[in-house]
Amino acid sequence: MIKNTKNLFFIIALGLIVSSYNACSKFQTVNTEAIVPSSSLESSNEDSQTGNPALPNPVPTPGSVQNPSPTPNPQPPVPSPQPPISGSGAWPNEPIGLSALFDWSFNASSGNGLVDVYKAGRIVNDPYAPFSPGNVLEVRKPAGATLGGAQLDYYFPDRNEVYVGMWWKTNAEFDGYLHQGNKLFFVISNDSNSVFYWYGPSGSEKKLIFVFQAGAGSALNNCHIPQFQGACGGADGATGLLFPNIGDGTAIRGQWHRIELYLRRSATASSRDGIIRWWLDGKIVGDFSNVNLGPNPFYWYSLNQAWDGTGAGYQHDWIHWFDHLRISGK
Repeated sequence: MIKNTKNLFFIIALGLIVSSYNACSKFQTVNTEAIVPSSSLESSNEDSQTGNPALPNPVPTPGSVQNPSPTPNPQPPVPSPQPPISGSGAWPNEPIGLSALFDWSFNASSGNGLVDVYKAGRIVNDPYAPFSPGNVLEVRKPAGATLGGAQLDYYFPDRNEVYVGMWWKTNAEFDGYLHQGNKLFFVISNDSNSVFYWYGPSGSEKKLIFVFQAGAGSALNNCHIPQFQGACGGADGATGLLFPNIGDGTAIRGQWHRIELYLRRSATASSRDGIIRWWLDGKIVGDFSNVNLGPNPFYWYSLNQAWDGTGAGYQHDWIHWFDHLRISGK
């Protein structure tokens, strides 16, 4: 059964990508294998209103997909300073009791366990970066191109709870896909391949939302949540969009934003006690404590836009900049 029939077309297309996924080496069905992100989509068309997070092989190699090294681009214009963002402390919403797993200032695109899979991350200078000024990570898709971006993976020991904090901004001209879904990063368990989205009309400002993924046959069902729009488990899978229930969540193009995400697995596939919370610039956007996230722990973070050659080229460059990344867990 599909919840919210006005989104039926979107969800059917979303499900087609999930169903076409070739399982990774860790398992062969959604109940026994991790669905993981990649810089390579299957045969989906990014302009076909799918918006589904990429579904790759677990240990991709540079030769496994058509994702060449980025074409040299001119240095971005010198950025301007902006007013400080509200919220006290470096990571004001990191839960007490979680231990740091990874803390990275992006003086390099890989190191200390972080892997730049396609060597496509670019380190550029931004003296106004809000957390660790100097160097920032840049990922870019040039105007008119269908390829671009980067995939930075960090595997960590199994954790029942995970927190991710980042400083992030786009260029002011960032269009975004016509299907409205623009991937930022994935947090992965053996139950789901979940992704943090920047979601909204092409050419305008967009909201931060959470996209939950689990393929056909999944026992997970989150259709009891009013803000969830998607499939309700079983033959339809369990993929869907989770929209904010507290804050607006609009992240303005061309400005630095602090984004934070906290996940806690559920006790069982149907216990409705998993937690998803996210914040923008220190303010709560979404807070759900009745989620079926599945009982398996999280183990993989992937910074991945999945700009994989699908969809038509767009008028402007698409650029993400990242100033810092923190991952903690318990």
